[in-house]
Amino acid sequence: MYFKIVVPVLSNTQTERYKAKFTFQSFIQLFFSSNYYNMKWIFCVFLSLFISQLPAQSKNKAYKAFNDAVAHFKAKEYKDAIVDYTIAIELHPEYTKAFYNRANAKLNLKDYKGAIVDFTKTTSIDPEFAKAYLYKGYANMKLDDQDEALKALSKAIQLDPSLAYAYTNRGTILMKRKKYEKAILDFDKSIKLKEGQDQLYINRGLCNMSLKKFEAAVEDFTSALEVNPKHIGQYLNRGKANLQIKAYEEAVADLNQFIKRIPDKYDAYYYRAFAKMNLKDYEAANADYKKAISLNPEHLSSLKNKAITSLQLKNYDEAVEDYSALINHEEEVPDHFTNRGIAKLQLEDFEGAKDDFSLAIDLDPKTAIAFYNRANANLQLESRDEACADMKRSAKLGYDPAYEYIRSLCEE
Repeated sequence: MYFKIVVPVLSNTQTERYKAKFTFQSFIQLFFSSNYYNMKWIFCVFLSLFISQLPAQSKNKAYKAFNDAVAHFKAKEYKDAIVDYTIAIELHPEYTKAFYNRANAKLNLKDYKGAIVDFTKTTSIDPEFAKAYLYKGYANMKLDDQDEALKALSKAIQLDPSLAYAYTNRGTILMKRKKYEKAILDFDKSIKLKEGQDQLYINRGLCNMSLKKFEAAVEDFTSALEVNPKHIGQYLNRGKANLQIKAYEEAVADLNQFIKRIPDKYDAYYYRAFAKMNLKDYEAANADYKKAISLNPEHLSSLKNKAITSLQLKNYDEAVEDYSALINHEEEVPDHFTNRGIAKLQLEDFEGAKDDFSLAIDLDPKTAIAFYNRANANLQLESRDEACADMKRSAKLGYDPAYEYIRSLCEE
């Protein structure tokens, strides 16, 4: 024979009633004044009420820790914020905002791997949390994990197509991958959602430059300057784009603005010199090439173009120096010897000129202009037979001016 203790189940109404009336003192009084059955029944009621209060107490403590963390975050005390967010999470393991905010605190401390872990937990609790995907993608970008970044950013856009920064960041990755057309589509969308972002215009302009859409690039760099006139680099970018569409005066104006503010960039002088060359302002171009070379003596394009302007200006001594400098860098280029020889011809250094033309011919036996000019040097050195042979060789290689001189030069 055994006794079965039956524990009564309270209705919701009864539970609420006991919550309202029960105190610890009233429980003790009732416990000692009751029979065995009532004691068991009362004990179970009290235990049930006590346990039911535990989650609420934990959540209240979690909310307090969360609010303390928010205060630390606003004060940029990110390490302290992380401590309090962690307390909140321990008390409330499914606290979505605590995981999300802790991830953002980690972002500010450049703990990108830790941030990704928390953003991942955030989206596992709430798969519709678009901003968690956005910033997870950003953290992946900082770790140069472009594949994961693209996945996260695309998911953010899918969940919330109004997230401008998701388009911006995805477009930036696509631009790095040289997928310029797709990048432009993302920058277009981001500009529409958040106008006034000069970096968006800059990025789209750079994409258009890569696609050789130079007029569109000029418009983008202009928009960037309208949004932020202090973004001086866009004068350089727009100047380069204007060069490509042969708007040389506009290019010079842009590069003037850039150089006035940043006077130590060799490439700005190089591009301005190139524009001036095309405007046939050889004196100014030569001066800019000199400045570019003084800032970067290894910039061969400046050396080459300065040598050309020296010839144009009939500064033959300077041209000889220019081509000698180029030969020190590129001793296998026949044109450098040919052009130095031409400068020496004008300086009446006929032996030196002949030697240079011969070196050019050794490097490239089909360089017709070197044969033509060596013929002139030989003629000045009274080596008429050699001059005749060189002129015939130049004509045979297709250099038209040589035909005019063959008859008079090669007469017996």
